[in-house]
Amino acid sequence: MRIRAAGLAKRYPGSERAVLDGLDLDVEADALAVIGPSGGGKSTFLRILGGLLAPDAGTVEMDGERVDYDEASLPAYRASIGYVFQQNGLFQHLSARENVVMPLVRVHGLSREEAGRRADELLGRFGLAEVADQLPAQLSGGQQQRAAIARAIAPRPRLVLLDEPTSALDPAYTVDILDLLDALRRDGMRFVIVTHEMGFARRACDACAFLDGGRIVECGPSEQVFEAPAHEQTRAFLGRLLEWR
Repeated sequence: MRIRAAGLAKRYPGSERAVLDGLDLDVEADALAVIGPSGGGKSTFLRILGGLLAPDAGTVEMDGERVDYDEASLPAYRASIGYVFQQNGLFQHLSARENVVMPLVRVHGLSREEAGRRADELLGRFGLAEVADQLPAQLSGGQQQRAAIARAIAPRPRLVLLDEPTSALDPAYTVDILDLLDALRRDGMRFVIVTHEMGFARRACDACAFLDGGRIVECGPSEQVFEAPAHEQTRAFLGRLLEWR
């Protein structure tokens, strides 16, 4: 997977500060971690990668294909990307199973029978078979996030984007989700994850990008970024974050 971004800029209406300020990135990795301080632009960058938000300026290429942000082209691109939100983003009025089935039918054109088989396969694999007919509000936080991941990967997307998928979970559920993501990575899932879980970024991702102030400060193999960061900003950030770990 090669991701190239050139000159990405984004400013939200009413804000004096640009969230992304000429961001450049050129990286080839099957598992990319995006780290950095809160407010640095990580979630905005992920939403632009996923076609959920258009940049004010700049370009994005995925595996050599330029992303066209015009509304006529975006639905097909979005359908090729899986997305997992911080707060899972499940449809609250649908069961865990229907959360997986419904997009497969309405967006990807599968029959209900085929979609049901795919949903049952994933929910069973993720330990959710016994709660498949329950609403999200009836599930634990970890179960909700597993259902959200099942929904994201059900159509076999080219890429999965995960925006701090463990941020609202307690430590036990966090480990559960990270183990699941690592298993999916080993099975061939390609992903970009915004995370504060430095152990996962270091050991489960082959590349890591440090984003601060709306720009990529540093990007490289994860082990290199953590062991020998090239920039003082990266060293200071990791030093503070890892002090108590």
